[in-house]
Amino acid sequence: MYIADIADFRLRGMLGSLLVISLNLGTLGGFILGSYLHYGTVPLVMLAAPVLFLAATSFLPETPYCLLRQNRNEKAERSLMFYRGIRGHFQKTSYFNREFEQLKKLVQVERESADDNRVTWTDFCTKDARKGLAIGIFLMLLNQFSGALAIITYTASIFERSGSDLSPHVSSIIVALVQLLGTLVSFSLVDNLGRKILLLISTIGTTLGLFSMGLFSYLQYAKVNLDHLQSLPILSLSFTIFLSSIGILPLPYVILAEVLPQKVS
Repeated sequence: MYIADIADFRLRGMLGSLLVISLNLGTLGGFILGSYLHYGTVPLVMLAAPVLFLAATSFLPETPYCLLRQNRNEKAERSLMFYRGIRGHFQKTSYFNREFEQLKKLVQVERESADDNRVTWTDFCTKDARKGLAIGIFLMLLNQFSGALAIITYTASIFERSGSDLSPHVSSIIVALVQLLGTLVSFSLVDNLGRKILLLISTIGTTLGLFSMGLFSYLQYAKVNLDHLQSLPILSLSFTIFLSSIGILPLPYVILAEVLPQKVS
């Protein structure tokens, strides 16, 4: 929401995608630190991130949109100048003036239609809302029951029990890197290939990856000699995480906002 308020409309999509990428980077950082530091030390090191975030954002002005809603137009203009890197009124361009006027018109329209925009329970009972909710719930269930999040959480334990040639910690870092790569691929392809195709590819690929890992675990439990397949666990899980990261994990949040009616989204 904060990014949507301060970012240029041409950059909002790209900046909004940084949320999932940041989560992936956090997972990767946690795996790296957990491999070399004591578990009691890791939270103390990771605590530096929110402290730095608090220190950096404490000095930022309120967003122009919020200030306009409070009828503080002069401060709203100065705030927009700050976020656009404009140091003085003499540097204001026609594009800046047009953007600020559009923002004021948006706030004015919202005030005039405040009663019409009030959300009630009946708004969730319309055909479009019910259909959007059904699609959203299905996609979120697919997201949670895909198993990808559980795999990411217990990556080290999975590799330790599978008897992989690589150490559990190194394998965890590799999987986290693959997850980050999959997310980057997703955001580079989603507008060109479309949501549906990426979801289908992601679902089929995740299914195949989990099947191969499950088959390996079953054969291992059955005491079958798998010495020639010791690299299969890291390949299977990396394949699963990569395919889930291009569709099942990030796209439900994007699609949910698109399929719901604007009034209830």
